[in-house]
Amino acid sequence: MAPLTEAVASEAWRRSGARELSDEELYPGDAQWAGLYDRMIEREEDEIERRFRIASRHGEPADA
Repeated sequence: MAPLTEAVASEAWRRSGARELSDEELYPGDAQWAGLYDRMIEREEDEIERRFRIASRHGEPADA
C-alpha cells in the first residue's frame, strides 16, 4: 500500500473506532452503487429512481 493510502486508511479506521465516522462514511455503499450505475447501458426504473435520490442528497445535477 502506498504511504499516503496507508495513512488515510489508518486514519479512517481510527475515526471509525472512535465513532467519529458512521458505517456509511466508512463503507460508502451509495457512492459505489452510483459509480456502477453511471457505467450501465440499460437501466430499470427503480435504478433510475435510486440514482436520482442519491444525487439529490449530495447536490449532484439530476442528469449525473
